Amino acid sequence: MKKFLRLITNTLLVLISTGGILILSEMVFQKVIFGNWEKAAPLREAASYADIYDDPHELILTDEYWYLYYKFGGQFRPPENPQPLLGWVGHFDRYTLKHQDHDKVKGRIPVLFFGDSFSICVGAKCFEEILNEDSTFASKYYLLNYGVGGYGVDQIYLLSREVIPMYDNPVVFFGFMTRDMDRNILKFRTGQKPYFEIDNDQLVLKNTPIDPDPAEYVENNMPYIPSYIMRYLRNSIVNYIPANDYRNVRKVEHMKNLNAKILSTAQNMLERDSIHYRFLVFSALWKGDREWRNIAVRDHLERNNVPYLWVRDMIEQDAHFGGPATAFFEDANNGHPTTYQNELICDAMMKSLFDSTYAATIDSINTDYYLSIRNEYDLYHIDHYAYKIRRDPNYMIEIKRKAEERGISVDSMHQLDSRYLLEKFKRAQFN
Repeated sequence: MKKFLRLITNTLLVLISTGGILILSEMVFQKVIFGNWEKAAPLREAASYADIYDDPHELILTDEYWYLYYKFGGQFRPPENPQPLLGWVGHFDRYTLKHQDHDKVKGRIPVLFFGDSFSICVGAKCFEEILNEDSTFASKYYLLNYGVGGYGVDQIYLLSREVIPMYDNPVVFFGFMTRDMDRNILKFRTGQKPYFEIDNDQLVLKNTPIDPDPAEYVENNMPYIPSYIMRYLRNSIVNYIPANDYRNVRKVEHMKNLNAKILSTAQNMLERDSIHYRFLVFSALWKGDREWRNIAVRDHLERNNVPYLWVRDMIEQDAHFGGPATAFFEDANNGHPTTYQNELICDAMMKSLFDSTYAATIDSINTDYYLSIRNEYDLYHIDHYAYKIRRDPNYMIEIKRKAEERGISVDSMHQLDSRYLLEKFKRAQFN
């Protein structure tokens, strides 16, 4: 009995000692990483502790990451005087939202261009300079650039909702980058931001008004991380939550649904007020048309008959495509456009305003190209299987043979086999 009690006592002492050491180690570690010791600077990396979702095309960062980025003194800081609704602003008054060039419109039709850093430009001649210096454009229109670096589609929509009623019969270009949809799920990105949730199929605005004290906001909203040591070790071995993890799949699905709802709400607003508009979509050239963000955005635009310009298409149709990427991109890391790319976009914007034939043609081209892409990836659409059959010479020979045997046209046989393959795929999903 004494031996047993001694064993229990020793075991408890070991556990208590070990627990104490772990707790003390954790306390010291947190003191070090959140302190000012210069030699600990390499440990102050948000990615070493935050949950980050893996993605074959673009990592999906979380609020956890951005809160830690702030606490570790990241390069980009929150605005000193945040705008209560939007968080941060661009070239317009933070209170009235009146553009700094508002008075230059002078009786012309205001063209309001919304978007993120791709719209406001980084290191290149920007859209308002190119278009407002063009005598043809400037004879009728004046462009006011309401782009703001770091905005998500949610903030772009909110700004447009507030600004458009300030102008009489404006033209609107609703610009955004496909990766902006990642920002919609965030409450904080270098600073506090508004975000939406969907409730009863309606957008519900959250996280406003913006707290003027970012330090207090972060402190009150910092997610609980049980052990920074364990997170550091975990992220050193397994950097990201895998793309096929249920949490990642659920996160992506939420991003798609929320983005679609925001875009639909923006479209409804524009059409309700009879605004002449066109969406302008930037997408990374090196990601490919089959990247899920491109697919999600283009699916939505086409299914909802949204008029749009797709920048990637302009680049691929340009004579310089295939040459050095520097013709189109200032920086290979972030893909911001060069002056040349901006000129291509401005040319398309002008044509869509001045040439009704071009506007109709580009809509038709967009749809035709979309269908050719969709038929490769939409396994639930009969055209996917019709497309596969057409691209297989041996299968088409078989289609012709069966059409002759049955006494029907090749097109009819093609349609029958396409339907058969679609139904076969659907049955397999339930088995």
